[in-house]
Amino acid sequence: MVDARLTSYPFSRLTMALAVGIFFSDCFLPEGNTVVWCLAGCLLLAVAFMLRAHRSGGYRFRFTFGVLSLVAFGLLGAMLTQQERRKVQYDWPIDEATYIGTLAEAPVRKARSWQLTLNVEAVRDSLLGWVPVDKKAVVYQMPDSTCKPLVIGDRICFNVRMSSPSVEASPSVGFDYGNHLLRSGVGGKAVLYPGKLLVLSADEGVQMSLKQNALRWRERVVSVFRSWQLSPDVQAVVAALTVGDKSGLSSDLKSSYSAAGTSHVLALSGLHVGLLSAILLLVLSPLRWVRGGRWLLVGVSVCVLWLFAFITGLSPSVVRAVSMFTFYEVAFVLSESRFSGFYPLVLTAFCMLVYCPFYLFDVSFQLSFVAVFSILFFYPYFAGLFDISNRAFRFVYQAVCLSLSAQLGTLPLVLYYFGAFPVYFLLANIVVTPLAVCILLFTILSLAFSSLSFMAGWFLYPLQWSVSLLNATMEWVSGLPGAQITSIHTSVVQSALMLFGLYVLALLMSKFSFSRLACLLLTLNVLAFSILIDNYYHKDSLLFYHKSVYLRSNREMSKLTSAHHIYKVKDLHIALMNDARWTGYSSREKKKLHYAYLCGGFRGDIKGLSHLFDIHTIVFDSGINEKYKKRLMQESYSLGINYIDLSGKGSYSILL
Repeated sequence: MVDARLTSYPFSRLTMALAVGIFFSDCFLPEGNTVVWCLAGCLLLAVAFMLRAHRSGGYRFRFTFGVLSLVAFGLLGAMLTQQERRKVQYDWPIDEATYIGTLAEAPVRKARSWQLTLNVEAVRDSLLGWVPVDKKAVVYQMPDSTCKPLVIGDRICFNVRMSSPSVEASPSVGFDYGNHLLRSGVGGKAVLYPGKLLVLSADEGVQMSLKQNALRWRERVVSVFRSWQLSPDVQAVVAALTVGDKSGLSSDLKSSYSAAGTSHVLALSGLHVGLLSAILLLVLSPLRWVRGGRWLLVGVSVCVLWLFAFITGLSPSVVRAVSMFTFYEVAFVLSESRFSGFYPLVLTAFCMLVYCPFYLFDVSFQLSFVAVFSILFFYPYFAGLFDISNRAFRFVYQAVCLSLSAQLGTLPLVLYYFGAFPVYFLLANIVVTPLAVCILLFTILSLAFSSLSFMAGWFLYPLQWSVSLLNATMEWVSGLPGAQITSIHTSVVQSALMLFGLYVLALLMSKFSFSRLACLLLTLNVLAFSILIDNYYHKDSLLFYHKSVYLRSNREMSKLTSAHHIYKVKDLHIALMNDARWTGYSSREKKKLHYAYLCGGFRGDIKGLSHLFDIHTIVFDSGINEKYKKRLMQESYSLGINYIDLSGKGSYSILL
């Protein structure tokens, strides 16, 4: 019971095997294992033997050869994943050290700091001098009035205590920020305090990578947008929708688009590439009637789209969409018939996973590929239900079918990652597509005539009007009663069952059979049983994470608060200690304390606390100074008090 498109094209099976190998290696062999390399060598010998037998003995071993080929690509995925992880990881010095690095991306404003993404070039060693590093790190710079604003390409010398990202799920719906950093190619993180940064050279004196040059060009385009003096929300949407710069989007604007189910329009993806390619094909359509015009049309379109990808900073989502379009158009020129949309999609996925296996765990990667797969499966069925002759109504109906197909396929992932469902997504997406086309078109024209101020103004007014209408519509849709259903969380198993059920449903709609119907009903029953089991056996838990204590129920979190930082949860007594308030206190009777959570800012010693509390376990946060923490741990050990260090874990949970 497999769709013919999944078996007739070899790369589909090989890509699935590659993805399985990547997933298995990342989840079960994160530190790497030499056994995998040995198995790979043995497998290559086995494949060579089977290939020889296949050539000499006909087709007797074709099934075995096929299985071995799939296993070989699975091992290839596992080895690529381990190699990628080793390229990211680094043994940073335990103590504070001096580093030299280059700013790789534009600084991002956070609540209390600036997030700097740096390419760390070298670290200063007292014996060896400057030791090469060549790793990426995320550094949070505390506000410093003496330091000028940094730009992409600045080479800096800084003094921090660098550490590897803690691989541990945070309380927030189990999101593992440390693993997310590792999968993003970030091998270190640190906090940079004022007075510990020196700019070595201006950005012009540093040879920048292609990615950095692309980001610099994006900054230049955004500066042109600022010169147009549009209203803040309009300028923010224009920058996000055209070049992928979301730094100007306010939280209210993001919430409106999210509740309306149109957040995808603010994140550059296949939608924007598709709209731009449609505009290009329409403008360049006269080339079809010229001799050799088909090659010229495809060449110009592909070049313009890759230029667009460069100006938008070469983000993975845009590169993915442009790569798929390139494969599709090249195959269109080389073959007599249209290249099925399924094949370039699979080929793009295969190439991207070979280039970077960690793309598999990127949420945008998963959502975009699943959305396109879903459109290819469901859209022909929905669009064929009704034959509408009126052009305007047919456009609206096709837009509804397209949105419904994409939303249906991505629903399991949306529930798993975000736990929310936009109720009026169909209504909102009917408006989004035509307005997005207008915004792209007017932005391109405004940029093209930006040097002629009197002509640029002709296009700025309709641009301002289009974006304002889009924002007002999204705000109106998000304000409708019951616009968004929240707190619907699913597990990994439940999301996988939903995806498989949707795949079986697509097969059933293409061709009815009782076996497919039985498989769909069985999948739905297993899904329902899984939900019942989760609800029946679910237990609340207590989590210590990032200087706070949380009570977790399913995937909903509530932060414990108290004036004295002492909490009681069921039969447990917990104290959060992040200052010197307990120093000098005295008590005639010790109070029972099951957990004492010591965080950065704590002043005192364990002996003094033991005079006030009967402590069972001490939890040390990763933010405490290492030397101070070691002394407190030795003191806890001598007093016979259990302790837990979160430095290598990130968080600690207790089942209630």
